[in-house]
Amino acid sequence: MPTATIYSDATGDGWVLNSDSTWNGCRDDTAGTISSGTGGSNAYGIRNVFVSGRGGGLYYINRSFLYFDTSSITSYPTSVTLQVYGHTNTGIARVSCVKSTHGTSISTADFDAIDGWDNSGGNQSGNLTFYANNTSSWSNSSYNDFTLNSTAISDIRNNDYMSVCLMDFDNDIRNGSAPTNTSRVSGLKFTEYGGITTMPRIVVNTADAVDTPSTFFGANF
Repeated sequence: MPTATIYSDATGDGWVLNSDSTWNGCRDDTAGTISSGTGGSNAYGIRNVFVSGRGGGLYYINRSFLYFDTSSITSYPTSVTLQVYGHTNTGIARVSCVKSTHGTSISTADFDAIDGWDNSGGNQSGNLTFYANNTSSWSNSSYNDFTLNSTAISDIRNNDYMSVCLMDFDNDIRNGSAPTNTSRVSGLKFTEYGGITTMPRIVVNTADAVDTPSTFFGANF
C-alpha cells in the first residue's frame, strides 16, 4: 500500500486570536484581533479562557488553521491520518478537526473561516463539517492523531487541497458555559517550528495499482 506524507503549507498554517469583554462577542465575531501565519509554535493555539482584570476582564478564543496541498495525490486515498504535534499546554482534551475555508495565508478575517459556521450564536456542532472524531486527550510531547473520515478523504481527492481548523469542542463549538479561568488551553507546533519531526502532516495511504490483463483476439495458445 503506497504511503505519502504531506506537510502543512508554511504560509497556510497559523492561528487567529479574538478577545472581547463578553463571551458571545468574543465567540461570534466575524474577525479576530490578532493573527499569525509565520510563528513556529503557539502554546495557546487552541484556547477559550477568561482573564480577570481591571474593568472586568476579557475572554480569549484561539483557533488554529492548517492547509495541505494534496494535488500530488492521484489515486483515491484508502485512509488518511492528520498528525499535529502538541506544545506546552494540554488543558483542552476534546479538540475538534473541522473543515476550514481559509487559503494559503492567515489573517484576522479567518477567525470564522469555518465551513458552516453561523455567527448568530448557539451550538454549532450540527452546522460544521467534522473531518474526524474529537481527541480524548492532548499530548504536548508527541503527535496527536486524527483519523480522517470519508468526507475529508473526498475533499483531499476532489479539491487538491485540505483546509482544517482545530478548535475546542465543548465551549467554542457547542457554546457551553462561558469559561471562568485560564486553564482551557492546548498548544501546537506549526511548519515553521523547524524539522520534519514536528511539522503538522497528513499520512495518506492509497491502494496498490491493479494490473489489468491484456486481451488478445484471434490468437491461439
